[in-house]
Amino acid sequence: KKEKSELVYLIHGLYEAQCVSLNQFLISQLSGQLDLSHNSLSPADCLSLGYFLYCVCHTTETKFAVDLSVCSLDCNRIRFLMKEFSSTNSAMETADARASSCAELELNLGWNDVGDEGAA
Repeated sequence: KKEKSELVYLIHGLYEAQCVSLNQFLISQLSGQLDLSHNSLSPADCLSLGYFLYCVCHTTETKFAVDLSVCSLDCNRIRFLMKEFSSTNSAMETADARASSCAELELNLGWNDVGDEGAA
């Protein structure tokens, strides 16, 4: 069994800290791509990652590619991943963030059991 990427644990810490500047720093270091493929992501992992992707969306205007292939994702985990995007209580939710352009997120969800419900 492959161990989780250290990036997964780092993203958990960023979620717990809810610090926009730390998220921005990591985003700048990733050069427009995040590869978490072959990591079995739990619902808590997905919630933390969703917060991070929300920060990506609201702090950069460039394309950002995220590889989540073979991550044991199902429709419930996808709901956790997308939860931050529907939240109105996010630390990032300011008038400036809402008015700014959102980055284009390119998600690779290949080889997961998302099904038709999760793809909607």
